[in-house]
Amino acid sequence: MEQNDKRKKVILDLMGEEFYIPMKEKELAVMLQVSKEDRSELNRILNELLNEGKISICLLYTSDAADDLT
Repeated sequence: MEQNDKRKKVILDLMGEEFYIPMKEKELAVMLQVSKEDRSELNRILNELLNEGKISICLLYTSDAADDLT
C-alpha cells in the first residue's frame, strides 16, 4: 500500500471510530500528531478524500442556531 493510501486509511479509520466527533482541520492535525510543516500534506489528503466522496464537511450549529431551525 502506498504512503498516500496509508495516510487516507488512518484518517478514515479515525473518523469511523465510535468516539469520533467532527473536528476542524487543526484539531485533526493535533490528534494525528501532524507537524506544522506537514499540515499542507494533511490538507491535500483531506481534499482528496472529500473529492472522492469518502468524507464530508458539515456545519456545526450553536444552540441558538438550532433553535432557529425548529
